[in-house]
Parts: sequence; C-alpha cells; structure tokens
Amino acid sequence: MKLFTKAILLVAAFPLVSMASDDAQLLMLREGRVSWNAMRDEASVLVPDFSDARLRGMDLAGFDLSRADLSGADCENCNLADCDLDGAKLDGADFFQATLVDAVLRRASLQGANLEETLLSGADLEGADLRGATLRQADLSGASLRGADLRDSDMRRVNLRGADLEGADLRGAYLWRSDVSYASFRNARVASHTVLETGRFATVEWAGKHGAVFDAEAGIVAREAAMEATEGSVMQDEPADANVVRQKIRYGQPVAEAPELAYDLFQYRLLRKNVSDWNRMRRENTGVKVRLSGAELNHKVLDDVNLVRADLQGVEFKGGDLVGADLRGANLSGANLREADLSDADLGDADLRGAYLWRANLSWARLVGAVVNSETIVETGRPASVEWAEKYGAKYSAE
Repeated sequence: MKLFTKAILLVAAFPLVSMASDDAQLLMLREGRVSWNAMRDEASVLVPDFSDARLRGMDLAGFDLSRADLSGADCENCNLADCDLDGAKLDGADFFQATLVDAVLRRASLQGANLEETLLSGADLEGADLRGATLRQADLSGASLRGADLRDSDMRRVNLRGADLEGADLRGAYLWRSDVSYASFRNARVASHTVLETGRFATVEWAGKHGAVFDAEAGIVAREAAMEATEGSVMQDEPADANVVRQKIRYGQPVAEAPELAYDLFQYRLLRKNVSDWNRMRRENTGVKVRLSGAELNHKVLDDVNLVRADLQGVEFKGGDLVGADLRGANLSGANLREADLSDADLGDADLRGAYLWRANLSWARLVGAVVNSETIVETGRPASVEWAEKYGAKYSAE
C-alpha cells in the first residue's frame, strides 16, 4: 500500500488531523510530486507538519504545501518553484538561496524568515506576513506583494524591478540599494523610519510622488520606543535610530529587546567601535556600571581596555586581544576566553569561576586575588586546582 494511501486512511479515522513532522511524512514527500499532490487532493483536511524539518536541497517544485507548517524548517537551496504555499506557516524558516520562482505564498506567514539571496521572481506573496524577515539580495522582480506586511524587514539590495507593492506595509522596512525600477507603490504605507533605496528616510514628498501613504505617527512612535528602550544607557545622549534593521546592524540586536538583554546596547557598540573612546567614557563616568554580560566580542582587539569591575558574565572573548587590559574586580564567571591574549593583563580580584581559558596567553598576567573553582578551565585545558591558584596568587573556591 502506498504511503499516501495510508495517510488518507489515517485522516479518515481522525478528521482535521495535523500530522506531526516525522520520517513517514518525509518518505511521502520523497515519493514525488504526483503521489504527494494526489494524496493532498484526496485528503484535503490533512495539514502537513514539517516544522523544524531538514529539507535542505530537496526538489519540491510544483508540490502542494498549502497550509503546511514549515516554521523553523531548513529549506536552504530547496527548489520550490511553482510550489503552492498558500496560507503556509513559514515563520523563522531558512530559505537561503532557495528557488521560489512563480510560487504561490498568498497569506503565508513568514515572520522572521530568512529569504536571503532567494529567487522569488513572479511569486505571489499577496497578503503575506513578512514582518522582520530577511530578504537581502533576493530576486522579487515581477512578484506580487500586494497588501503584504513588510514592516521592519531587511530588504537591502533586493531586486524589486516591476514588483507590485500596492497596499504593502513598508513602515520600518530597509530598502537601501534595492532596484525599484517600474515597481508599484500605490497605497503602500511608509513612515519616517522607512529607509528607501537611496539610503534616505521616506518623506511625504516621496510618498506623494509614488502614490504611497505617509504615516507620520508611526515614525514618531518608533523613535520614542527606541529612546525608551535605551533609557538609562551611558550613551543616552546619542539619538536612537528608529529603524529596527539599522539597529540590528549597529548593535547586533533591536533596541526593543534592550530591557531583556543582559548587556547595554550602547556600551556594547562603543566598546566594539573604539577602545580609546571607551576608556575616555570610563574616565568621565566613573560611577557608571559596565553591563556587558553575555555580549559577543570574539576576536576583537581590545588592548589596554578599561573593564574594571565590569559585569562580563558569559562574555564571548574567544581569540580576543586583551593585552594590557585592566580587568580588576571584573565578573568573568562563565566567560569564554579560549585562545585570548591576556598577556600583561591585570585580572586582580576578578571572578573567573567557570571561565574557559584553554590556550589563553597568560604571560605576565596578574591574577592576584582572582577567584577560580573546579569549573574553571585554565590555559592547559585542565580544571583549575589549588596548586594552579597558588602559582598565580589566585584564590581557589570550593563552591
């Protein structure tokens, strides 16, 4: 008995069934387009579930995947040309360099999906939800994006030549260097935090010229939200960029997530940008707490940086250059310092419990009073010991 027939019998027994992603479904998918589509025709209530499935490189051209759940699925390099994805759930899915030419994605949910370098020419994305999606260098020439929600989407260098964006929501979208030749923006919504193909923010004049609608209120709200999210930062005097995509480029995260982050976005940006400016900020703001817990600083050159009493719990410093760094009293518990150059650094009284220092250069480093424990992995790749602590004048904690 063929696999799709088994599926039909299963659906008959359990109406409105949503089949969980498993090997059986993948086997049915690999039976081929004809068998799969016949099964979908006969078992119309079947809702395929391929959430988080690995479909990389598969040829699914012409398959009926309407209403299917592919959220979080790995569809990199998939051939989905002419595929029916009407109403499909594709949130967070990875379509990097996939082919979706002439595919139907009407009303599909693609929030946070990765469509970088994806071929979508002629695709039907009418009413699709693409909020926060990454579309960098995608080909959407001749595609229909009528009524699509593209708020806060990354559309840098996208080919929108001849695309129909009538009624699309482009508030907060980032279209820098995109080709918008012959594209229709009639009744599309833009705001002052929409970045156009020129790199400039959208204006009332631009909207009028293209028949779009300018939402003045949305830009104000976005800017106020960005400022509120970073309130209390030592870099508060710097205007917060209201465009979410540019926030991600500058800070690694959208500022709306700042209250939930363990590190200060503006401190993080300043440290990555210029050590001299960072040290000057520390001198001029001696009472400010440094909050960089969990920040990613791998392979950064931070010679002579002032991180005295800084919160650096779980920081990623792998391969970092910290020669001469002042880390006295810093909380480096759980930090990754693998292969970091800490020569001549001062780690006096620093908390190194659970830190990972394998292959780190500790030549001339000062560790007097630093706290280590059995979960600290030292430069030799072994757990810290009482003997190791005594050698460096550090303190061994049994906790």
